[in-house]
Amino acid sequence: MSDKLNGATVRASICVEYEALLKASQAAFVEWSEGRAKTHGRSDSSGNTEQPESTECLSQLKGHRRECTICRSVSRIESLFVLVSSSWR
Repeated sequence: MSDKLNGATVRASICVEYEALLKASQAAFVEWSEGRAKTHGRSDSSGNTEQPESTECLSQLKGHRRECTICRSVSRIESLFVLVSSSWR
């Protein structure tokens, strides 16, 4: 297991709503990927041109990250950490 925590991990451990949206986004992406893998190489006779659910979930996740006070604070702290870390090199 890695000692490093990325911003998504920190946000998910602090913000319950972000964690739920992250899990939904990941589940929708896996479902879409598996469906795509099953139909790979076959023509899609249904004519379905809808965006995958994972796109909508990701959009909600990004919107939440911009609007949530907790998530914005984590992003600011993360940015400062990156800035300080890069100056130590």
